[in-house]
Amino acid sequence: MFRYFFTINGLPNDAGFQIFGLGHIIWLVAIAVAAIVCVKRYKRLSAFKRRKVQHIYCWLIVALDIFKDIYFIITGVFSYEFLPLHLCGMAIYISLLNAYWPGKIKQEILFSLCMPGAAVALIFPAWTFYPLWNIATLQCFLVHALLLIYPLMLLASGEIHPKIKDLPYCLLFLLIVCPPIYVFNKMVGTNFMFINSPLPAQPFLLFVKLFGNHGYILGMFFLLLIVWALLYIPLVLIRLHKAKSIL
Repeated sequence: MFRYFFTINGLPNDAGFQIFGLGHIIWLVAIAVAAIVCVKRYKRLSAFKRRKVQHIYCWLIVALDIFKDIYFIITGVFSYEFLPLHLCGMAIYISLLNAYWPGKIKQEILFSLCMPGAAVALIFPAWTFYPLWNIATLQCFLVHALLLIYPLMLLASGEIHPKIKDLPYCLLFLLIVCPPIYVFNKMVGTNFMFINSPLPAQPFLLFVKLFGNHGYILGMFFLLLIVWALLYIPLVLIRLHKAKSIL
């Protein structure tokens, strides 16, 4: 069980875990339970205690990310690929900024982009080449789980109010960050945001099949629109129902 726990480089080809295998499903169930517990407990806190919890919570995510970098540097495997330029990497520091300086745009980005991004990463993990019981696997699951739960806590407590009219800010965020990341990927051979080449996993493979090696970005955009519909339509319906109840 602990044979490859601290091993990052030189792992056997068959050392990884299977997507939707028993171990992966256990992780997903555990994260779902943790999300329910965290959201319920967070809702009961006072406003002052919520701010304190946010500070501790977000610093924990940052600490996990920094620990990963330090460990990879010590083991000699650190590279450009571990910079926080994926959406979830940026979400770590957007969350920290929001914990200290809450803002509508930051919260909208966390809810509409970072939260579903973390969910997709957990469902279709890109770290399956590591063993299930490995220090890198634990770090990846924990960080993405925390990034998923943080916006849920804010939503459940009423500290964020996602609105469809604010989604253009999220598109603007993508339009600002994606071009320089694309250029950086070209320069150093990375694939941050998966915008230079598709990840060999679902749903990327499906979009490659439908739209081609470069057109898959269009498929990802359509998927984003579907995700936004699933996130925002229920919120609109709930608000309409509350408004009718008041009347």
